[in-house]
Amino acid sequence: PTTYSTSKRVLDSTPPSFSSALQLSFAEAKINLSWAAATDNQSTTEPGSDIFFEIYRKRGGSFTNPLDPTTDAQAAMMARVAQSVARTWTDLGTDFISGQPYFYTVCAVDATGNRKCDGNVKDYVIPDLLPPTITSFTTNKGEDDYEWTLSWVAADVVTTAPNLLYKIYAKQSNVESDTATTGDTVVFIQTGTSTFAGVRGPINKDVYIHYLLVVEDADGNKASKNLTVYSQNKVTLATVRSTEGLITGNTKIVIVGDGLKPDLQVKIGESDCQSIVRYSKKHVICRTPAGTAGSVNVRVINADGSSATLANAYV
Repeated sequence: PTTYSTSKRVLDSTPPSFSSALQLSFAEAKINLSWAAATDNQSTTEPGSDIFFEIYRKRGGSFTNPLDPTTDAQAAMMARVAQSVARTWTDLGTDFISGQPYFYTVCAVDATGNRKCDGNVKDYVIPDLLPPTITSFTTNKGEDDYEWTLSWVAADVVTTAPNLLYKIYAKQSNVESDTATTGDTVVFIQTGTSTFAGVRGPINKDVYIHYLLVVEDADGNKASKNLTVYSQNKVTLATVRSTEGLITGNTKIVIVGDGLKPDLQVKIGESDCQSIVRYSKKHVICRTPAGTAGSVNVRVINADGSSATLANAYV
C-alpha cells in the first residue's frame, strides 16, 4: 500500500503561562522592577520563539483593567524586554513628579503576539526628589570681632522650615582658598533655625575658618554652601615708647604692636595701665600706674583671652 503524509503549521493562539510575582523597590530616585519567568506552548528552539515582557506604567491611579493595560488610555508601555536578556527593568525616573503615585504591571507576550497579563500591580509614591535651596550663608563678623554669628536662609518645596535639618562643618587652615567638607568637624546640628551664634576662633592665632552648611529635608535631599571667616586673635607687641617714667605713675606711654582689640587690658607689671585709648589695632596709649623701681613687663590682654607680653619693656 502507498502511504502519504503531510504537515500543516497551525497559527499559535495560546498566550504564555505567566505568574509575574512582580517586585518593586525604590533607590537613588529610581524604581527597580523584577518578575518571574514565563513559559510558552511553542518550542523554544524555533526561530523567533522568545518571550517578551512589556512593562506598563500609569501615574496618579491604578490601571482600569490590570489584566489588559493596553486598554487604559492613561497607561504607557515603558519598555519591551526579551526573556532571554533579562527579567528586570529600571525606571530612571527622569519624569517623576514628587508626591505622585506610580503604578506598574508586566505582561508576557510570545512571538505570535499572544499576551498574558496576570493583573499583579505594584505602586510607589515618589518622595520629594528636589534638594532644599540655600539663598544665603553669611556672617556678621568684623575685623575686630572675636565672636560672631553665622546666618542662613533656606527653604524646601515639601519640607517645612521647622523640619529642615542644618549641619555645619568647620575646618581651620592658613589658606584662604581652602573649603570645608563633610569629612571635617561637625560644630552645629539643629532643626528649624537660621543662626549659629556665639562662634569664636582660637585665641592667640590668626586663621581662616572654613564652614560648610548642609541643609537636609525630610526625604534626605541635601544642599550645601560654603563660607570662610578670617579669625584674627593673634596679639603681638613690638615696642613701648616713653619707656621711663616716675615711680608715682601717670606717665603716658604708647604701645605699638598688632591685634590690639577695642576692649583690651594693659598690665604694667602686675598693675593696670589707666585711661586706655586704642587708636588702631596697632597703637594704644595709656597712663602708667604707680609702680616699683626696676624694669617690668608690659602685657596686653584682649577680651577673648588672647595676650602678648613684652619683657622688661617699662622702667
